Amino acid sequence: MVFSFPSGHAMVAYGALLVAALPLLRGRARTWATAVTVALVGAVGASRVVLGVHYPTDVAAGWLYGLTWLVVAAAAMR
Repeated sequence: MVFSFPSGHAMVAYGALLVAALPLLRGRARTWATAVTVALVGAVGASRVVLGVHYPTDVAAGWLYGLTWLVVAAAAMR
């Protein structure tokens, strides 16, 4: 295992794209885009654990950090 703390970069990158795209999307497209983003972020985190480069707790903390950053950035955009 690598002793490092993930930055939550997948959450921030894909989440930022979602936040930028949401105003352009309506109805099912919004739901679909959100589901795809959540799945992508989940897959990246799971792959980090499966590959043995991060502990599950590091990935969970990275997700929390990324989500926090994304919520703050989205709120600042409003």
